[in-house]
Amino acid sequence: MSRVLLLDTNLSAYPIHQFLVGQGHDVFVLGGNPDDYLAKISKNYIQYDYSDRIHMPAILNHYKVDYLVPGCNDLSYIVCAELNEVTVFNGIDSVATTHVLNNKKQFRQFAIENKIPVPVLLTESEALDQLPVIVKPVDSYSGRGVTVIRKRDDCALQEAITLSKSQSRSGQYLIEKYVQGQLLSHSAFLKDQRIMLDFFVEEQCIASPFAVDTSRVVTGLSCEMSENIRRVVEQMAANLGLADGLFHSQFIMQDDDYRIIEVTRRCPGDLYSLLIEYSTGIKYADMYTNPFLGNPQVVVGTPSTKLIVRHTITTPEETYFSSIKFIRPVKQVGYFSLARSGDQIGLAPLGRIGIFFTESDSQEEQALIYDELTRRVLYVIE
Repeated sequence: MSRVLLLDTNLSAYPIHQFLVGQGHDVFVLGGNPDDYLAKISKNYIQYDYSDRIHMPAILNHYKVDYLVPGCNDLSYIVCAELNEVTVFNGIDSVATTHVLNNKKQFRQFAIENKIPVPVLLTESEALDQLPVIVKPVDSYSGRGVTVIRKRDDCALQEAITLSKSQSRSGQYLIEKYVQGQLLSHSAFLKDQRIMLDFFVEEQCIASPFAVDTSRVVTGLSCEMSENIRRVVEQMAANLGLADGLFHSQFIMQDDDYRIIEVTRRCPGDLYSLLIEYSTGIKYADMYTNPFLGNPQVVVGTPSTKLIVRHTITTPEETYFSSIKFIRPVKQVGYFSLARSGDQIGLAPLGRIGIFFTESDSQEEQALIYDELTRRVLYVIE
């Protein structure tokens, strides 16, 4: 029986874990929080904070790990890339490539050199002459440490820089021209640096302006827009020599134009994999995981079409959680609780109550649910 180490204990990695167990592997999960979902359900939980890399090689040797699988956060993939430099595993890019993709500043510079459409990168001295601008950490997630500056205010800019640096693991930040438009994501599965299958998802940030909490698969992008994005992804894959597997990006669309704002090779969080699986029948987590096991990149699942909306329940203010009351009935196809009654919930995006998936019988019904969620009138947090 092969031994697999999954570097994540969060609920979002649950579909990955289930696939590995179903394939008959002896699965170990590693993370610092024993209250995480996988830490509780796994018979092979290793309590260790993998941000402290020093003992990771020894752990691999001690548990005789055959396969290493990154989870659903950037740090997990970065640590896997670093370990891959010591012991070669399947499907993992080099450290240099990983930093280009995961460090926002390095990615912007790579994109500019390769004529890839990204927001305009600015220096601190240029920022107040290019309003509005956005200040963000180069390596944070879920919108932490992000500020938009709309008025000429040097004090506000300095405060934004200080905040971004405080939320960055490396203490670094970037400033760029703020781009407003529709946020979308593109998940592409690569084989020989070409896209074999991909999905576009519309995303909304409701409770917090820079953290996605509502999304649905979309098929209505223009052929020109979707083909342009695919061409750019394949260009990046070729230029960086990417291994087979997932390439996930977020971009902002303005009419017929777009700007890529973030790219990654790890599985997206908040059970994004189930959004794709419920909507399309494609087993996203299985396809994500296969290259790390040395398996060929093939389509897994039976294609189908369902009208699914994914929503992460958060709150724009701190509160004690009691229950969720829906204003009207909806067809839920999945609910995953992240909080218990009596828990104190932090304001979004730090505090999350649960993730649910709804199915609609028509485009009109899905549009209504989507609208009610964006206006925060479909349910009440009690």
